Amino acid sequence: MACMNGSDGGLPAVVCVLRNASCQQPELIKTAEQQLKQWEGQPGFYLTLLQAYLDQSLDSNIRWMAVLCFKNGVERYWRNVGEQKLLDDEKASIRSLLLGVCCKGEVMQQLTLQLAIVTGKVARQDCPNNWPQLLPTLLQLVTDNANTELVRSGALLTLHHVVKQISSRRLMHDRRKFQELSAKLFPEIHELLKIEVQLFLSSNELGVDMNIVASALRRAHYCFKILRKMAIHGFKVPTQVPQITEFYNNICEQVKVMLIFRKQHEGDALKVPAEKYTCLLMKSLLELLEHYPFCFLSYIRRALEIGTTFAFSDDERGIIFERFTIQCLNIIKCILDCHEYQVNKVLTETKSREALEAHEIKSEFFTHTVLQQICHRLITRYFILSRDDLDIWESDPEEYCTEVDGGDSWKFSLRPATEVLFRKMFHDYREAFRPVLLSLMTDGIQMIDPNNLQGILSKDAVYNAIGLTSFELVDDVDFDNWFTTHLVNELKEEHSNYRILRRRVIWLIGQWTDVRFDPKNRPLLYEACIHLLTNDPDFVVRYYTALTLKTAIDDFEFDRKCFMPYLTTVFALLFKLLTEARECDVKMQVLNVMSVMIEVIGSDIKGSAAPLIQFLPQLWDNNEQHSLLRCAILNTLTHVVNGMGSDCVNLQSFLLRVLNVSTDNKQDGHVYLIEDGLQLWLSVLENTPNYSNRSTTSAEHEQLLQLYKNILPVLDSSTEHMQSVTQITIAYVMLCPQPFLQRYGRELLDILGRQVNDLKSEALVLVLRILEVIIRTCNTDGVLLVRGVLASIVTGLVTDEEDQYPQIVSSHLSLLSRVLLVDYDSFLWILQQLSKSCESTEECVLTQLLRVWCSRMCLVTPDERRKLAALGLCRLVAVYHPAVLAVWGRAVEAIVEVVYDVINEDTNQDKLVISESDYGPCPPSYGSNSVAAAMFPGSSSDPSYLAAVAEDDDAPGPSSDVYNDPDMRHGEALVDEYPDMEHAKRRHALAKQDPVHNIHLKEYLGQALMEFQRVVPSETLCQLTANMSADTKTVMQEVTANAK
Repeated sequence: MACMNGSDGGLPAVVCVLRNASCQQPELIKTAEQQLKQWEGQPGFYLTLLQAYLDQSLDSNIRWMAVLCFKNGVERYWRNVGEQKLLDDEKASIRSLLLGVCCKGEVMQQLTLQLAIVTGKVARQDCPNNWPQLLPTLLQLVTDNANTELVRSGALLTLHHVVKQISSRRLMHDRRKFQELSAKLFPEIHELLKIEVQLFLSSNELGVDMNIVASALRRAHYCFKILRKMAIHGFKVPTQVPQITEFYNNICEQVKVMLIFRKQHEGDALKVPAEKYTCLLMKSLLELLEHYPFCFLSYIRRALEIGTTFAFSDDERGIIFERFTIQCLNIIKCILDCHEYQVNKVLTETKSREALEAHEIKSEFFTHTVLQQICHRLITRYFILSRDDLDIWESDPEEYCTEVDGGDSWKFSLRPATEVLFRKMFHDYREAFRPVLLSLMTDGIQMIDPNNLQGILSKDAVYNAIGLTSFELVDDVDFDNWFTTHLVNELKEEHSNYRILRRRVIWLIGQWTDVRFDPKNRPLLYEACIHLLTNDPDFVVRYYTALTLKTAIDDFEFDRKCFMPYLTTVFALLFKLLTEARECDVKMQVLNVMSVMIEVIGSDIKGSAAPLIQFLPQLWDNNEQHSLLRCAILNTLTHVVNGMGSDCVNLQSFLLRVLNVSTDNKQDGHVYLIEDGLQLWLSVLENTPNYSNRSTTSAEHEQLLQLYKNILPVLDSSTEHMQSVTQITIAYVMLCPQPFLQRYGRELLDILGRQVNDLKSEALVLVLRILEVIIRTCNTDGVLLVRGVLASIVTGLVTDEEDQYPQIVSSHLSLLSRVLLVDYDSFLWILQQLSKSCESTEECVLTQLLRVWCSRMCLVTPDERRKLAALGLCRLVAVYHPAVLAVWGRAVEAIVEVVYDVINEDTNQDKLVISESDYGPCPPSYGSNSVAAAMFPGSSSDPSYLAAVAEDDDAPGPSSDVYNDPDMRHGEALVDEYPDMEHAKRRHALAKQDPVHNIHLKEYLGQALMEFQRVVPSETLCQLTANMSADTKTVMQEVTANAK
């Protein structure tokens, strides 16, 4: 080994570095890590690490560090890819040593586990092709009773990880190999499992030494894990194999046996392994159901019997434990949820024989009596708060508030498991469950004596069930009457025990507000919430009150006017609750409630949000390590900024600091914060007031402009945040076009130019929008800046690629039209670049471009963009050039088609041109002269109408959704919610000047045709119009007559 010989000292040098890496001195650890990093790619290093691990004379910490480094190296360098890889000779030596370790055994369990994992990872790459002796050797070690317990257990553990790794391979030929391996290995391991199970059960009955029982149980556990993997991944149809059928039958039989075994050893060391083994039995049944539901048909009845017997029977209650109970509830739910077992509402229409069979089994098992018993037990046993729940509530209220709910929590936690099953069964078996629940509700509707804790807990359970099934009970419960006559009174009871019901009642109200809740009762609800937030001493009650407020406010039928009298008080109480909270999760939830309130109330929140705004900097600074809480702060700030509008400049110092931390890729936490940070950034820009001089920046705005340097690395590194970056860039261009583009324009365009050829259609559309807004705000300077990138982008338009995204075609034609209208020389420059890239003449390129322009005009949407493309085409049909003459007639016909689309039949006027009354006090002045000036060089008119915006959906009048783009709806929603937003004002004001809304297309076409007639010979004109349709000729005559 080159790196371990000579000057490096071989094994002793590696051991010395490993010793330093496992010490407690930071300086030595850092140096050792650097040295290990240098050795990683050198031949022989990992073989030396394995030798260090095998040296049992070394300290266990050194051996531990050696095996961890070895495992990491195997994961990185074992595969034959990349420059740094292990040599075949070194791999062979490592495999030999690994097999030798299995034969000898390892005393330390943790080291044995790590080496088993490493062996499995090597086997995933090399077994069986390059390591054929591994599995036979391991099988011989585990089946030979002459081997020591250490060797047999270690070999079984290794075999488990080998099978686990090989079963994870997904290529078809790999799966076939694993199936061949499983067919040979399964019978052997299955027999061994039966022996080990019999051994630990019989030894237990005979009172044999505890160590012998524990060893047999451990080996059985390893065998079971191996068989479980092979049963699921090693056979096409598992239950067609007799040994696998026997395996699953034994599982069903062993469940109760193992529960009794676990109960017998409840007070000794066998309790935990017995619980793990029992849970493994249930997990295997769930896996079979998940992967092979049709194979599971044979076990549905037995699985339901296991689940219901142990979860709901009083007789078996003494031998079960919580994790097992969760699995019993889960297996019932999964059987009911299984898609393959679903039948049509009309049973005879179900075509699947297996689904019908499963339905028949479930119908026979779940009789009306059984269902009612399950419903009653779920409510009266599992929904009752336990003593542990109440202790946590009392000792640590915030921990109780952060109980995990939703997602996959039902797989691991008892309460979510019971609630999810209750919802599912209530939905599927409503006729059986509904009477039970309504009966319990009727029995407990009266006030409970505050000293009757058990009665309070029972009532809490019933209320929980009613809240969980609110959608199902909407026609059975008059909730509004119940709320006003009973629930409100229960919220007023101040006894300490009643805190349980106060929490549950306010939660229950939250469950019903978005189902059925009379708007007339809303004020009473708000008053009840204020009462609890003000007077209730219990933090949990106040926390759930805040959550109910969020549900009530974030509702489709929420009436803002009705809530406004309570706003200041509610917001102040929520802020008080936020300052009391200590746990980050609780702070996040309360902050989220306030954030939703700010979002819904909008600008009216200004007077109430001052305390929160002053508190947020402190909250941000004190939670540097809590990224999720910081994300919540960013989200809240976004709504605060939108609510404050232009007044947000008062927060600029804090906002800029927050944005820099969130979006600077050099900051540690930016990975978690950048998405919310970009949304806040956009809101800040959209609410920043206009510059008094658009060519210069104030000191306050200079800092905001400097912040854009963080965007460029984000844009250059990936397109993950392309939409947000596009929106931010457009906002900057609209806010301060000249200062922004002078500072960042060239670098921005360079990055976009490097990316355009690799972008997907959706991302390319966003790039085109940036180019368009630059042109529309900066006129000629904008065209000169973007034309290089634009020339590389529109190549696809010239080649007329059939698979081009229609929106890209629309954007291409829009951009070229704007270039033509602003700077004809730049259009000619783009043609030159296209001719070079296409290796053709400029004349051929222009002819082909016009052909595509005319043929793809039908793809351009909406009408506003079609008109813009037609305006650009008008600019070209006015030119007397051979390339244009080749398609002149088709171009005019295409323009005329658009004329018909944009003309109002009743008024014979261009429906996209906005009347002067729609513009407000300062409409732009356009007439026929300005049209001609815009078309033909040498005009003295300033084409300032091109200073429009990227999103024209705020243009006044009938074209209010022009250029509507589903990717840029953020601005639309905010305009509706915050009509005074500065960005909305900029868009609205600039949109008035767009040529689409100011130039009459018929008039513009007439000017183009008149110019063409002045320069073209009459004979040529006759030839060009000879084959035109009568309708086209009629329009041509009309527009030219009006233009004279």
